[in-house]
Amino acid sequence: MGLTVGEIIEHLEMEGEFGPPRTSGWPSYNPEEYDAYLIDWRGLFGTSNREPIFQGIDDPELADWIGANLGAGEPRGDDIHSVADRRPEVCAWYQPIHFFGHGWGIFVLDDCVRRIAGDIARWVPRRGGSSVWTLQAPLLQMAFASLFLHEAFHHKTESFAIRLDVTERTPRYRSYWGSVYEPATRPKGSGPLEEALANADSYRRLNEPAHARYVPRDLIRITRDYMTWRFPLDPPGYSAATSYLTNEPNRAGQNLLKSQVQEGTAKPFRAISQWRMAPNMNECLFGLSSDIWTLVKRGGTPSLPVFPIYRPVSTLKLEKALKETYGYSRVKGGKGSHVKLKATGHATLILPGDRKDLSPVVLKGIAGDLGFRDPGEFLAAVGA
Repeated sequence: MGLTVGEIIEHLEMEGEFGPPRTSGWPSYNPEEYDAYLIDWRGLFGTSNREPIFQGIDDPELADWIGANLGAGEPRGDDIHSVADRRPEVCAWYQPIHFFGHGWGIFVLDDCVRRIAGDIARWVPRRGGSSVWTLQAPLLQMAFASLFLHEAFHHKTESFAIRLDVTERTPRYRSYWGSVYEPATRPKGSGPLEEALANADSYRRLNEPAHARYVPRDLIRITRDYMTWRFPLDPPGYSAATSYLTNEPNRAGQNLLKSQVQEGTAKPFRAISQWRMAPNMNECLFGLSSDIWTLVKRGGTPSLPVFPIYRPVSTLKLEKALKETYGYSRVKGGKGSHVKLKATGHATLILPGDRKDLSPVVLKGIAGDLGFRDPGEFLAAVGA
């Protein structure tokens, strides 16, 4: 079995690096407000050897929204703010392993994806024969991809910090967060470089086959037109994305970010050109196509292809099942209200303590650590 989240959590705990941040610059998943559905990546984007499943959508409300915006052009007046406010900072976020453990991952608000699909439609020419029905699927794909790719860049940054931690035997991520990222988000801060690069990465990777294989080429260009219109209206940091859209500035920006993470300062001493000799250190540790969640208002219906939601299970019931099946028992070390479990030959697990219903996000992480691709199969196997 490959690298598990539990192994990373155990390492971070030994280094004193695991636990919530002093302050948090993003929202977090609230099970009382949202249902979390795991995105069916193949169902959403298709594969190279078959036609995409995600087509022929019949969603009258979405069709009306797209139709009302189709060909309207750049927003004017009050519309500027409503369109510009639908951005990664508000509509999606990444929960780092350092802070959330098994609850890590990318989270995208379903309603935002729908609204952004209509926002992109403003740049789609209104031609004879254009159908809002045929535009629904590719517009949703592009809206989702624009948010997902931004958040995927944050996982790249955390992955880079973890690699530094292992190779240099010195923790990096929390220091970078507290000394560089968080201060840049304050009212007088200049904004985090990481957010500018995340926006730019989304723009630059939008045409990759993994999420654009069946999207018309002109719609990819149109989505980029929407993004370049919105970037200057984003908050500080995010709005600097236009400075990093081309190869050389983007490479220099990423190298500067690497030095910021390594040295824990916004103005590092390292000559950033040296990073050219270590080009792949910020690749993702995990394939994110299996750890992306769409959040739907409680009781709502997802707009995107998803896997079935998992039945609820309490902390105590799961802990008992893990003890009986794998020999797990509680040990000291769980941060705050969390419970730490260990078993010989298996990954360390961290559970939110005394929860009536553990989130599907946590269940997915634990199932993966124990070798299950599907949390439903995992729950059935342990009898929880």
